[in-house]
Amino acid sequence: MKRSNKTPSSDMKIPLQRLPNGLRLDEERVAQLLDIATEEFLANGFAAASLSQIARKSKASKTTFYARFPNKEELFLAVMKRLMNIHKSDIELSLGPELPVEVGLRQHANSLVHAIFTERQAALNRIITMEAHRFPSLAKQFFELGPKHDHDLMTDYFKGKIRSLELVDEDPQIMSEHYHSLLFGGVLRSVFFRLRPAKLTSMELERHIQGVIKVFLRAYRASASTPRKKS
Repeated sequence: MKRSNKTPSSDMKIPLQRLPNGLRLDEERVAQLLDIATEEFLANGFAAASLSQIARKSKASKTTFYARFPNKEELFLAVMKRLMNIHKSDIELSLGPELPVEVGLRQHANSLVHAIFTERQAALNRIITMEAHRFPSLAKQFFELGPKHDHDLMTDYFKGKIRSLELVDEDPQIMSEHYHSLLFGGVLRSVFFRLRPAKLTSMELERHIQGVIKVFLRAYRASASTPRKKS
């Protein structure tokens, strides 16, 4: 597998690491090592990935490598955080709190779905699903970085839209749960479980997202006559 030549964005920079024996791994060296580890994990899964193979391919001394990543879980966690941060800022910026709610939701849904169904993210999702029972700490970290982060993001977004009187004054956490349930149901559930081709056509995806937003706003959009709860 070819290694990506992309440079990690500034929000993914890894600070200089001082190891117990005084050795240092600079940003570029850690990034190269994580590139190799990413390919190894995604190609072979968590259980079959070999730390010694990753160390050999990265041309790092065993002392340096194991001082920085003493076990497979810690290395995989670093890879997982890096992968999940790639699209994080794009998803957050897609909402645009100043935009009408239907526009913000459409942009967010598109960004989130495209991020989750990239080849690498889909492979990561499969690894977590297979290994969650043996390594619950990894599953918890995945949940915190992914589903929970977006749930909290949308909860805050819906709070703002309630204040701007675009949405009814209901529990924004429940709104977020309903929104995500709608978004990842239907055709996307079939894709996730590989019951159909992994890539939706742009028309299929647009139809699905439009349906999600239509149903969600039918339940939660405020109207001029919508009574406001007393504070």
